[in-house]
Amino acid sequence: MPLQLEDGKSFAELIQQCEAHLFSNRVTANFLGTPIEYVPNNIIDELGTTQNISKLLAADTSLQATRYRNQLAACAEEIHSKGKKLLATTIKSGMSSPLEFVLDMLAGSADDKMLPFDPMMHAIAVPRAVPAQHVGKFNALFMPAQRKVLAPTFRAMEYDHRLASISVLPLLSVKPVDDYVGEPEFTVLFHPAHLIDGFTPNREMQMKVFTDPGNVRLFRNKVTIYFGFRCEGKYYCVY
Repeated sequence: MPLQLEDGKSFAELIQQCEAHLFSNRVTANFLGTPIEYVPNNIIDELGTTQNISKLLAADTSLQATRYRNQLAACAEEIHSKGKKLLATTIKSGMSSPLEFVLDMLAGSADDKMLPFDPMMHAIAVPRAVPAQHVGKFNALFMPAQRKVLAPTFRAMEYDHRLASISVLPLLSVKPVDDYVGEPEFTVLFHPAHLIDGFTPNREMQMKVFTDPGNVRLFRNKVTIYFGFRCEGKYYCVY
């Protein structure tokens, strides 16, 4: 059921509700010996409604000592429009004062479009986006938590998506193809909330794993590829 935070609950009780929602709806899988864990986009959207965010902000009495105390309605809209994934990851991290962290991150130019943070790909942007007072929490709590919450979204006909680790692949199931030709091949089912534009929901697809870029070009000339991505020195073609 969609998450609707209860009225009359303390901030700690509301956070527990959010944590339980994220935990009970997480997806786990295994690919090439690597464990996968993520929270689907639709579950994050359920948590990040304006109504739920408003209840969290109103219940968080610690915000009364911050610059946000007279802007809670505007803060709810900003988190809803720009920081739902930021909010879910921060709650998952278990840090204290999670809403102040989220609001300070948004004020520092971070938003969901930058997530998941990759220290290599965002070497310049991340330090600018993280306020100095939150650097310790960001490194110790937020960064590990994002690996158990965030998974990328793929669009049809995009071929140069870059992933930091296959542990974030939004898979529902994966089965090796025993009689593959050439490079290893798998039958995969991606979570429909992580596929946009041009996909048939809940349809299994094939995925080949390449190490030689030349073989990727040859394969793409023979087969219609839905999308592709690079990860850890390999190229993955989904068709």
